[in-house]
Amino acid sequence: MNDIVKQSQELLAVIAGARSKGSVPLDPNSLMMLAEEIIARQAYYIGLLINSEMEYRRRIRECMEKEDLSFNAAENKARTEDVYAIYKKAQYVYDLATEQVLLIKRMMQGQDYERRQQR
Repeated sequence: MNDIVKQSQELLAVIAGARSKGSVPLDPNSLMMLAEEIIARQAYYIGLLINSEMEYRRRIRECMEKEDLSFNAAENKARTEDVYAIYKKAQYVYDLATEQVLLIKRMMQGQDYERRQQR
């Protein structure tokens, strides 16, 4: 679980860096490199995200078996624990990275439009 926390922080740092670079006009190559870096990190991150979801589901199953709880009760119990918080935060970080890539794509399209208008 520590690996996903560390990778979440690194991915958020890249996203924050992209956000700060968004205030300065970048050439299309720089924007593309930025998007590629985020996507490459997401490719590695998706495995960690799946592992954290499996850990959450494993915890639900443990609660059902060891504590003799129904699925709903076991799920509610698991949601109060760190394993769920880590999973949800990881999911939000992944979604945020996806949104950042889409935003970069829109920025690239906007710059392309501006260049065509200047001609």
